[in-house]
Formats: sequence, structure tokens, C-alpha cells
Amino acid sequence: MSETIQIIAAATGLVGAIGGVLISYLTLRHTFRKDRHTVRLQIAKSILAWPQPGTTKPKFDKDQLTFSVANVGAKEFTVVSVGLKIGRRSGGRYINQPFGTVTVPYKLQPDETCNFWTDYKKITKGIEKPKLYSKVKIIGYVSDYLGNTFYSNSLTVVLKETRRAKAWSWVKKQSNSLLTLLRP
Repeated sequence: MSETIQIIAAATGLVGAIGGVLISYLTLRHTFRKDRHTVRLQIAKSILAWPQPGTTKPKFDKDQLTFSVANVGAKEFTVVSVGLKIGRRSGGRYINQPFGTVTVPYKLQPDETCNFWTDYKKITKGIEKPKLYSKVKIIGYVSDYLGNTFYSNSLTVVLKETRRAKAWSWVKKQSNSLLTLLRP
């Protein structure tokens, strides 16, 4: 009888110890995640439009590379630098003073967004074409004073469009429009 009580007491102690370790681990993980920066960045090739004074027609600014920065964490993030990583081996490009809704450096509060943009054609002119391909992937980044850097999605840049690539894009466009017509 006493052996049974000892086994039950040992099992209860083991379950309590495992439960305590698990609760401690989850609490520490929650605290660690709450204390770090979390920023989302997206880049896209865009056309910007804004109203002109005295007219109803908007002014269009074609071929802009836009950076959309959102602070989804619990700490403020100071945007100090905005730049691009170009390809695998091409290095990167720092954007000195990007145009935007705010100026750099900017303290981005939690649940707040800001946007930056720069001329897309100037960026693509400065990129050297790889030997074998006519496409390069670029990835945007933002960083703060401490070196916390957040990267965006990749964007494919076509440096020199060949006739075959133009024909292929035309075929894809036609097939997509045909599928749009055929769908109910």
C-alpha cells in the first residue's frame, strides 16, 4: 500500500514539475516576443497619382518603386535607412533621401504605417545585367540605429526584355483574358 502512495506522489510531483516548466517557458517566450521589434515591409512597382491645384485631373508619376512599412510589434521602430539588396551577388543600394509620407529618420509607433518611394527607372539603370539572365530579383530593407533590419518580398526586375519574353507575356495576357471570358 505504501509503495502505491509513493508512486502516486512521485507521478503527481513529476506532472507538477513539467507543468511549471511549461508555464515558465511560455511566459518567457511571450515576454521576449513582446520586447522585440516586428516590422513588415512590402515593395512594389507602382504608379502614383495626386491632385493638381486648380484642376480636377490628377498628376501621374509613372514607374515608382514603393516601400510600405508597417510596425506590427509592441515597440516603436526608428526607420533610419531604406535600401535594396540586388540579386545574389550584386550587392545592394542605399537610398539616400527617399520621397515619402515622412522623412528619414522617423519613429514608427506600434500599429502605424508609412510609405517611401523612389524612381524605378533610375534604380534599374544602375543595375548591371547578369551574364546569363535578363532578370534580377531585388529585396527592400529598412533598418534602425541598432542594426535591426527587416526585409521585404522579392521583386523581379527585367533589365532587357527580349522578343521571346515579349511574345510569352503577350500569350499569357491573351490566355488570362480568354479564361476571364470563359469563367462563369
